[in-house]
Amino acid sequence: YGRANPRFDFDAQGLLPWDDAAVISGLTLRTPATRRTSVGSYPISGSGATAANYTIRYLDGTLRIVTSPAELLQETQIAREPRRWSTPHA
Repeated sequence: YGRANPRFDFDAQGLLPWDDAAVISGLTLRTPATRRTSVGSYPISGSGATAANYTIRYLDGTLRIVTSPAELLQETQIAREPRRWSTPHA
């Protein structure tokens, strides 16, 4: 949360034994999540890939955005501060 998206990787399955992921070109991985996106889960989708003699099928991934440890610590510290009450002077 509050950080740039990580680098997305992909897994190529079903290639012939003598081929590897290097036969795939033009792949773009995207998510609608940005640095300002709220905590939650967001799809990662692929598009634009080509590979000679292969048909490309995309399976979406998931980007999970969680609250950062610093924010959790800050919230905990705020919750533990004593409350001070004052009464109006008569």
